[in-house]
Amino acid sequence: MLNRFRMHSEMVKLPQVLVCQRGARHRYMISALFEKSGMLAALYTDSTAYSFAGRVACFLSRIRIRTPRMSALISRAPEGIPVEKVYSFDRFPLMLKFSNLGKAYKGCGLQGAHVLYSMCGEEFEFLFWAKSQGIKLIIDVFIHPKTLRNVADEEAVYMKNSEIKRSWIDGSEAHFKRVIDLADIIICPSSWVAEGVRELHEKYNEKIRIVPYGSSLKSRHEASAPEMGRILFVGRDALRKGVHYLADAAEIVRSRGLDIDVRVAGVSAGQIKWISKREQLNCLGELNSGQLCREFELADVFVLPSLSEGQAGVVLEAMACGCPVIATRESGVDFRDGSGITVPARNAELLADAIIRVIGNREERNMFAAGALKHASDFSMEAWGQRLVNVVREAVLV
Repeated sequence: MLNRFRMHSEMVKLPQVLVCQRGARHRYMISALFEKSGMLAALYTDSTAYSFAGRVACFLSRIRIRTPRMSALISRAPEGIPVEKVYSFDRFPLMLKFSNLGKAYKGCGLQGAHVLYSMCGEEFEFLFWAKSQGIKLIIDVFIHPKTLRNVADEEAVYMKNSEIKRSWIDGSEAHFKRVIDLADIIICPSSWVAEGVRELHEKYNEKIRIVPYGSSLKSRHEASAPEMGRILFVGRDALRKGVHYLADAAEIVRSRGLDIDVRVAGVSAGQIKWISKREQLNCLGELNSGQLCREFELADVFVLPSLSEGQAGVVLEAMACGCPVIATRESGVDFRDGSGITVPARNAELLADAIIRVIGNREERNMFAAGALKHASDFSMEAWGQRLVNVVREAVLV
């Protein structure tokens, strides 16, 4: 009985966290990890399988009426989180007074939370009100603050024009600044993102904590047997993720006599007509999870020449499969020695050199595979959960 009382007392002492996020980012894993640690007060979010629109979609699916959008909504059922802790609100474009998530959140209060964890400061008005109530605020800056600017500059070069308006860029960076000003702690998943926050203003440096995310794949005990020369890229946003530089690098590698198969998952040939050397790429289109796992298993090397990320989950997945990784620093993963190769962004020549180095030297290739597997343990769900707990405990003391 005494032990039970002590355990209950410890649970009561745990700081409680209110998580606010739009969409199913990380498959709601941040909230699930807080729930597992006994620290989740509630999850505030937009449409899920539990919201009005979600329940309608579930009902229609039972009578065999289903669209891709409905299927996506039905899949938004946060796992590992009690239903009563999920506060889910639909945004109806034609019903503006019911579309303000911040007002909906405010109407639900703070659920007794000590800390509010927000993804990039979404629903700023709610955050501002919550801070006025004395709650501690953690902002998860999940992507480099100047990503929109970087993409617009790249589009201007490779697509001759950009659909991104300069007013959007200025507005985005202004939003980052006002949110970070409000925050008690700023979580950055990588040193690349932390650098972007510091570029906004050096005063933010003392608030920054680098807290890498976790991988959705469990690490293997040993690397799989790859097909030599099989290069894998995974991603949907071809330009931001640097697929055009991969095409240039592939041409260079082939010109030096290597036989390679550059497999691009997530992108169809029709989506990259703007890439002049697209014939260098083997576009696979969208793959399901089973097909993607198979691609990781057979890949000789995984390549991500991204121009800007927060922390690319596909890099972590490749490492968990024991696949050597070549990526830019902008991909958002800080490699240890021997766990991956970092190349400069926008440099096809050095990217080609790195590919040749891995494919051409089997002993070194296997060393990088072993290093990737070893480093992948840092990105387990357990390790990520502990990092989150630590930063929340710190926030309470700030």
